[in-house]
Amino acid sequence: NLTAEKNSNHSKAKSSKSKKYHTIKNGDTLSAISRKYGTSVKQLCSINGIKPSKTLQLGKKIRVR
Repeated sequence: NLTAEKNSNHSKAKSSKSKKYHTIKNGDTLSAISRKYGTSVKQLCSINGIKPSKTLQLGKKIRVR
């Protein structure tokens, strides 16, 4: 029973830091995506290994968290 409680707490902590992705749609910009997810363009670029000048491709997924 104690083990179940530990796993339950661990799952909650893990879900709050889980990776989240955004699928690029027509008109999306790094600036707009960063505002939508409460992050910065610099942070988006860092976690995706891209430059701020990168052209976004429709349908591609970008990590936002």
